[in-house]
Amino acid sequence: MTFAISDQTKKTMNTILTTATLVLLTLCMNAQELVSNTGSVSFITPKDADVSATSQSLTSKINLDTKEIVFSVPVQAFTFASSKMQQHFNQEGVMNSAKFPKAKFVGTIVTDESLKKDGEYDVTVEGEMTIKGNKQPFTAQGTMTVSEGTIEVTSSFTINGFNFGVDSKDFGDVVEVTLNAVYE
Repeated sequence: MTFAISDQTKKTMNTILTTATLVLLTLCMNAQELVSNTGSVSFITPKDADVSATSQSLTSKINLDTKEIVFSVPVQAFTFASSKMQQHFNQEGVMNSAKFPKAKFVGTIVTDESLKKDGEYDVTVEGEMTIKGNKQPFTAQGTMTVSEGTIEVTSSFTINGFNFGVDSKDFGDVVEVTLNAVYE
């Protein structure tokens, strides 16, 4: 079966597709999405101050229009003072980094502020944290500093490892986490 399309219908469809394409391109260009590839995240256990690690491999993306924010860090990128502790951290019974290579947070910044004007903002993020394949609701507070188009986010919070299937007497129930990301 063949359908004949009139020239007027072709012109109308062409106009609609062109308009839709321009609208989508405009929306994409106006969306202010910034990326940080040089973030850091560290943790320490209150149980034993010698059990601490840092990663300089935190990546993050923030959309200032929708206020969506994502943080991701490769689990094996955490470095410890002791290589033995680092091996223990990555093994199957603790973080199982071979099976679960990343820890991730996906959420939204909860504020009525624009976040596009220079200034320092106390912010709350709400979303889901995924560690070892276990996704849990998560809320944290932080500070966002906006200066001449550059944004810096800092936050300190605690994570209960048992909520995410991390079961290790060396790391205790809770770790104190500090993160920093700069977006340009």
